[in-house]
Amino acid sequence: MMDLSIRWLYILIGLAYLLFGFLLLIIRSSSRQVPGPVYWATGCFTGGAGMLYFSLFPWPGEFFNILFSNFLILISYSFFHVGILKFKNRKFRLWLIFIFPSLTILVNTLFILIWDLPNLRIAINSALIAVSGFILAFELLLPFNKVYRKIFLINSFAYLSFGLIMITRAVLANTPLIRHLMDNNPANLMILAFSAVLQAVLTYGYIIMVNIWVSEDLKMQVELRDKFLSIIAHDLKNQINIIGGFSDLLHNSALGYTSEKTVQFSGYIRQSAIQANALLNNLLEWARVKSKTEMFHPERIKLSRIIQEEVEANSFIAFNKGIDIKFVNSHPDLEVMADKNMLKTILRNLIINAVKFSNKGGDIQIGVSVLVEFAEVSVSDSGIGIKPEELKKLFNSSSMQSTEGTGHETGSGLGLLLCREFVERHGGKIWAISTFEKGSSFKFTLPL
Repeated sequence: MMDLSIRWLYILIGLAYLLFGFLLLIIRSSSRQVPGPVYWATGCFTGGAGMLYFSLFPWPGEFFNILFSNFLILISYSFFHVGILKFKNRKFRLWLIFIFPSLTILVNTLFILIWDLPNLRIAINSALIAVSGFILAFELLLPFNKVYRKIFLINSFAYLSFGLIMITRAVLANTPLIRHLMDNNPANLMILAFSAVLQAVLTYGYIIMVNIWVSEDLKMQVELRDKFLSIIAHDLKNQINIIGGFSDLLHNSALGYTSEKTVQFSGYIRQSAIQANALLNNLLEWARVKSKTEMFHPERIKLSRIIQEEVEANSFIAFNKGIDIKFVNSHPDLEVMADKNMLKTILRNLIINAVKFSNKGGDIQIGVSVLVEFAEVSVSDSGIGIKPEELKKLFNSSSMQSTEGTGHETGSGLGLLLCREFVERHGGKIWAISTFEKGSSFKFTLPL
């Protein structure tokens, strides 16, 4: 039987895990937009349940107690790993959660039911926990936003230390220092004490990570608010002033102008109205994205039909500059999984952007190609191109700026950021290839 003192130590550590889980859930409830805390809390709950279950040893039997307690402890580290990946906005596979817990089931079954080798069982289970800790430490050292560098290093050091402790336990499993995990000896007590301290450090680190995320998000929201105000005050107001100015000229002196002049002025009005409408739509879409209220409804869509609709909708802007938009429909029946409104917004912004930076009489080509699991759409122009130093900043929200077009068109720099948000929402990628003074090609992918 387990000594009373070591039993209560397991119970206290298990209760501490549960307390840490509740703390993370409280953080989660006040910061629902932060990815990660719910997985960390789940990890604390499963780890705490494993420790509490192990404190009941040998109930309801040595095999079941050791099997399920190790399973719960290892799956807790899987949830910690998934939480870090979610926090870093990285994808994860479902097998990642169950690979180490599945291994511990195999180990305990082999070395309890088939071969009774407790020391080897302790060594392998300790090694599995150690490897889980080392993986988490490595994940926290991978490049990420520099504002998290210090707290990531602290958490990485904690996981590394925990892994080394488990490796030490694995080595000592075949020595008199650890004859059994339930023995009330200094080695077991020190391992448990260090584990409790490191878990407290990690929980504190997770809370700090959430606070930094909220702080950075608030800072970004303030910057975006200021940018919105400047766009409304300058770019949108400028388009409205153009519409108002030419409308006044037509209204006050329509009879004094030739029909060619009237058509020219009405063309200016229409072009400014289209640009103002596009800018206003971008503002509204971006506001929905950043307020987390945008609706994402992917469905099977015939790609060529949506492209053709956007080419026709923006043909007048191209016509005013004598630009020909050519859509090479090489895959007329190709279907993609996409949100129709988001896809139209992406295409509209890329077409308008291509027209803006094309010279009069130029041409724009839109093409579609098929990759393994994605469709690739390209919008290419023969315009003024982009300088290499500017190309790196195109999809960066921190360097959002407008460049005047070949026809003195203004803009907000918001359209490309919106394209990036929507393409990534679909699980695709967007990028640009450009040669200065020769033209640019913007490409993005969508899942088939």
